[in-house]
Amino acid sequence: MRRRRPVGFPALCVATLGVVLVVAALQRGVRMDTRFFGDSMPAHRALLHYLIGDYPNAARWYRVALAASIVDAEQRSSWGALRAGNHAAAEAAARRELGQEPRAIQPRLTLAEVALARGQDTEALEHIGQVLQLRPDDYDALLLATVAHAHRKDWNAAVDTLKRALRQDRVERRYTVFLATLEATGDVASSSNPPLCLLAHLHRYLRIYDPARADSADWYARRAVDAGDRADDAWVTVAVIHDTQGKRRHALEAFLRALAVNPANTAALLGTARLRADRGEIAAEYRLLRRAFQATPDDPFVADRLHAVLVHKLGDYRQALAMEQTLVAERPDDARAWWRLGAVQLALGDHQAALDSLDRSAKLADLPEAHEGRGYVLRELQRFAEAAEAYQRSIELDPSRPGGYVGLAVLLARERRYPQALATYERAYRLGARDAEQVVDLCSLYYEVGKVGQALGCLGDLLTREPDNVRGRALLEHVQRTASTRRAA
Repeated sequence: MRRRRPVGFPALCVATLGVVLVVAALQRGVRMDTRFFGDSMPAHRALLHYLIGDYPNAARWYRVALAASIVDAEQRSSWGALRAGNHAAAEAAARRELGQEPRAIQPRLTLAEVALARGQDTEALEHIGQVLQLRPDDYDALLLATVAHAHRKDWNAAVDTLKRALRQDRVERRYTVFLATLEATGDVASSSNPPLCLLAHLHRYLRIYDPARADSADWYARRAVDAGDRADDAWVTVAVIHDTQGKRRHALEAFLRALAVNPANTAALLGTARLRADRGEIAAEYRLLRRAFQATPDDPFVADRLHAVLVHKLGDYRQALAMEQTLVAERPDDARAWWRLGAVQLALGDHQAALDSLDRSAKLADLPEAHEGRGYVLRELQRFAEAAEAYQRSIELDPSRPGGYVGLAVLLARERRYPQALATYERAYRLGARDAEQVVDLCSLYYEVGKVGQALGCLGDLLTREPDNVRGRALLEHVQRTASTRRAA
């Protein structure tokens, strides 16, 4: 006789499966970025569409949730109106803002997003091109270019622009750009004969906010390799996924496979160079970066990487100087090359030449790093009011960079405006200004405003990290004497 199952067995199976699915969903949800979650019904609907892979409808409902969160006062700006879904008002405000500040980036991005929403891809690319002239590797502009090229089914151009964005250590600033890219990912996947390499890169982008997308990026990349769809770029995606998962050996193998397909693949050369650098193989890093530079001498990102190795790791200022002088001679409108030349000239102590180069860079593209460098040179030349203006401009252009705040704090401390200097330096510290000498300056400001306990804690943390820091140890002795005197009193 067959053993009879308990009456409740099917229900128990269903309940168990439900618990497993809920636990799996919760584990994934913990790892997802907060941008996927909201407290409104449209946001909940958007999340459900996203989780089932319906990216276009997810983007649509996230836009509905976003529009409902924008108050009337915010809609006076171009981006505020765009977030509210009012494209006509966004366009009008963007053109007004450009009239007030012709070199502004954000209004141009708004015009590009409005054009994309209206299906005007050629016009969108024109606005994006203007942004990239002012800021060649602007992340938001590169993502929007990817979307525009995808709309036109220009798959190779879409991959090329997305590659330029993904190699950077930053993400987009505008949530609306994320939504446009999310929507495009779904549209590309639903096209006939979808481009596998592009989908691999799009899912690699989404992985930044949802680690579960790493599996789909790897899947698309391996299918692209099998199909011969830009196999070298597909191997780069496989390598990056391995790298983010801590599988450095597998990442290096995938990068080398990419180079076997295309020895001039810049992304593979840069990735291999970084992994070699992590292993302390500076000579190998330099050789790989030289290969990348020779393959794409007009790529400012590659030139920046080679410049950093020459100056900060090898200390070869003469080679760096020769490289930058050659680049500005060949491309006199290259703002980043002028900035790098100014940085080398400053390191060599030629302050006036450095200032001339940095002024040229700032006039060409209004780069925040160029203004930051100008601030430092002007400070060295004791032109303090001009230095403060340069630092302020750097902060206006990119408030996430710590250098401008550090420079301003030094100027404020010089004027003995210690509370303001401390507040400015604390902001720089939160943004990443944590070099030993910068931390000593911060500790010193705590002492100057009478926060002896915080100064001691600050110095304790520093000297735990760098026990032999001379300035830190000298300041610690001074602060300890002050603390002892106060306790005795």
